[in-house]
Amino acid sequence: MYMCNYKNKVAVVQSEIIFEKDMRIEYLKIKNSQLLTSNNEKRIFRFIKKHACKNKIYNFVLHIDSETLRKLMLYMTEKKIISNKTRTLLKKCTFISTYSNADFVRALNREKEAGIMFALSSLGEVLPSIPNGSASSSTEPNKEIMVVVSDSVSPYYTQIYEYFVSEGTTLVKYKVSELTLDLFNDFANGGGYIIVLALDTEEEFNNVGGMVADSEYTKQVHIIECTQPASEGVRKYNLK
Repeated sequence: MYMCNYKNKVAVVQSEIIFEKDMRIEYLKIKNSQLLTSNNEKRIFRFIKKHACKNKIYNFVLHIDSETLRKLMLYMTEKKIISNKTRTLLKKCTFISTYSNADFVRALNREKEAGIMFALSSLGEVLPSIPNGSASSSTEPNKEIMVVVSDSVSPYYTQIYEYFVSEGTTLVKYKVSELTLDLFNDFANGGGYIIVLALDTEEEFNNVGGMVADSEYTKQVHIIECTQPASEGVRKYNLK
């Protein structure tokens, strides 16, 4: 029986294509079979189980977005309840999340005792480091910072939207569905200099990226947890 020799005992899951072949070989130093690109929790679980059972690989880097990680935690919990063998196997594994910064995912990790370690600071720690405008006594202060939050309904995007205050400050915030090209032009012409994006789907990244690219705005764009790094919208931000 042929046994594949895995010198580097680690496997990597990415929710979008970030580590291409050259990067995998040069930086990760792992075989192609040790890298999975997927945002499907069932497929990710099968990948983990296969490597842990057959190849004795127990170290997993989870470079996946918060929602995919949440679903994976719940699915693994379900499998551990059904099977003591699966529970024992997963206890041998070390999971490191290198992408998600969501507080609700960390809370779920504690609740389900999933045992996942996080390489990034939590969203609650990240948000205070983002410019959030200054107080203004003017009835209609010039808006210097624009925050755009996904229309997706989740604790993650709710936390971001509620953190930023627009009333009586130099900050303005919108949901994606409220955006127009004129809003971006007015923001640019009014002295706005920072746009903060908390987007979810590829469609949102492409739509917002297209408006920013077509607008008169030419200054900073900050992205909180870029869930669609390969999208056309992200490419447009870079070109802008």
